[in-house]
Amino acid sequence: MKLNWDIAVGLQILLENNGSLTCQELMSHLGISKTQAYDRLVMCRYYLKERGIPFFTPKRKGTIQLDADAQKQLWDLLRGIGSLEREFPAAGRKRYLFFELWRTPYLKNRQICSALEISRNTCINDMTALSEELRQAGFDAGVSSSVNGYALCGDEAALRKALVWELSYVGCWTHPGEDYPLSSRIGYAYYGLPYEEICATADRLAATAVRMDIYLTGQSCFLIAAVLLLWMERWRRGKYLRAADVDERLTVLYGRKNLYWLLQDVAAQPLARLLEEDLTLREAERTEIVRAETEELIRAIICITSIYEEYPESLPGVSQEMEAEIAALVPAFEQASGNKFPNRALVQLSARQYMHGALGRMALGYVFYRAEDPLIHQKYRYLLELTRSVVSGLPALSGCLSGSELVGLALQYIGWMSGEERESEESAGEAQVGIVCASTVGVGGLLQAQMRQFFPEVSTCIIPLARLEARRAQVGFVISNLTLDTAAPYLQVNALLTARDRYRIQKRINRHLGEVGHKNELLRDIQQITQDFVDEAQMPFLNMRLEQLFENKKIKIVKEQSAMLTDLITQKRIQCVERAPDWKTAVRLASLPLLEDGSIRESYVDAMVEAVETMGPYIVLAPGIALPHARPEAGVERLAMALLRTREPVYFDGEKYANLFFVLASADGKSHMNALIQLSHIFGGDGVFETFMAAEGPSELFALLNRQE
Repeated sequence: MKLNWDIAVGLQILLENNGSLTCQELMSHLGISKTQAYDRLVMCRYYLKERGIPFFTPKRKGTIQLDADAQKQLWDLLRGIGSLEREFPAAGRKRYLFFELWRTPYLKNRQICSALEISRNTCINDMTALSEELRQAGFDAGVSSSVNGYALCGDEAALRKALVWELSYVGCWTHPGEDYPLSSRIGYAYYGLPYEEICATADRLAATAVRMDIYLTGQSCFLIAAVLLLWMERWRRGKYLRAADVDERLTVLYGRKNLYWLLQDVAAQPLARLLEEDLTLREAERTEIVRAETEELIRAIICITSIYEEYPESLPGVSQEMEAEIAALVPAFEQASGNKFPNRALVQLSARQYMHGALGRMALGYVFYRAEDPLIHQKYRYLLELTRSVVSGLPALSGCLSGSELVGLALQYIGWMSGEERESEESAGEAQVGIVCASTVGVGGLLQAQMRQFFPEVSTCIIPLARLEARRAQVGFVISNLTLDTAAPYLQVNALLTARDRYRIQKRINRHLGEVGHKNELLRDIQQITQDFVDEAQMPFLNMRLEQLFENKKIKIVKEQSAMLTDLITQKRIQCVERAPDWKTAVRLASLPLLEDGSIRESYVDAMVEAVETMGPYIVLAPGIALPHARPEAGVERLAMALLRTREPVYFDGEKYANLFFVLASADGKSHMNALIQLSHIFGGDGVFETFMAAEGPSELFALLNRQE
């Protein structure tokens, strides 16, 4: 029986659950039906049996359990996954074929069909799809077919960049449709990549960087090492870069000499030795090749560190006009959203770093796959449109960002709005869950805000990637949207947490912290408080009685959930009218239910109108949908929302209009972002807006809101 992707995921979940796997676990982790979960469980059971790994099946058929020795056997098996017979899903086959073509001059059709057990037509379709995928990603590369077989073709420099993109793809969610990532060790080995050798090379790079006082995180070193080792595969086959392939004007960087010397030991010297064996090359050609390859590796390092470092190197040559627009980016987002960013100085720094990294990646031609791309496009496209509209107002930047970089900027924007004050090192050391990111604002702030929303009883801290190894012992476990190669207990999640992400986090919280841990914390807090009110002589007796109470009673820790739209928009706050004469009237009419129940004062309505008059129709999130709001101090009494629907569109100017007016009264200045995310999620699907417009009245609209949430 071959190891397929479903079995590999099931076995990894089995190990993550300390040797226990149930149908319910598979259903919750993977979002599949009970029948599908049982089928996968049966496949895992057969595979374990074939490999001689003992397991225990309780009376409940939908369960597998392993003891400690069996778990060790399974870990050892998965570490050598690259030597096992494997099956690949359709998208996974493209990754596998790319890496096989990278290592082999030619692949015959019959070789592929035999190895993957697919038909000739399927093989042809896979190669065509791979070639098309590379071109759609922007690379001048593809797959050619000849009498010798299939081979990678195109510009050599483009192929090198395509490799980095493929590696970043493996490092995220290995293929679309799978919302559960394999670990780095298993994922890399699954595609036949030399994981152990990559780790050893990464350790050498890290040690050399420390000696040379070069700032590189362990994750940067890991990806750089993977790129370097796979580039060496091309060198051994005589595939070299020449001076014409590398425009050195783009690589005049601060710290470039340091990076050059960093590569001497691990790249330049091995390459020079390979070139000496090629007697067809002249000395001048060898020198040219070493220089060109080193220059391109420096480019790759710069782009990799722009993803994984908190303070990456900037790309010089950014025009003064671009610098001015980068400085104007944060105010532009504030104007578009009508809210000021907390930690504005940090946000300005984060924006500059992100934009310099994005401009560097675009200029140097490197693309990194983002796991959040499909999620943003499917469910949060209005946030993406808001980001696109902000950037379109900055002409020097608007033509320089790809769609993927716009998604990245949208995530940064949500994080900037969600961020709070940065914790001190002391308070961060007391946290139960560490959030690992390249920067403490942006995506890190976004993840922390969501953790506080969904798991308010759990303390969190943000850990810069560079500090992970030093801080990992101070937290119960860590989460990150980045692929980490760490010994710390770790979960990889989406930057915008999905329901399955939240389930996995809750499982890990229960395992590492547990209900008992929460009860013990509550007990200690009560004992600490009572010391101020109870005589010292009585404290031992009170502590004993409290401990007995907590031990014998089922005390449930109740989570305080953030308000959802349906908590804020009651049926009485929904109105439906045929038309409104203008947008001011529509905003005032939509606000009436909140004025009547005392949620807002008249001054708040005036402030919403004045904001649009001053900043333009920034409240229009997307065609047909508006979110009128203002600052809380303008007259908010309590958190609330109201909805007005007009049959006929209400225009703000000659272009922007709305039919659905969601009036938000935010008491804390941050509920705006939660409402924006929820609205974006609700209206992210095709046809949802039309469904709201077709609803008969307030009761049906209220039912739709409940159903969509």
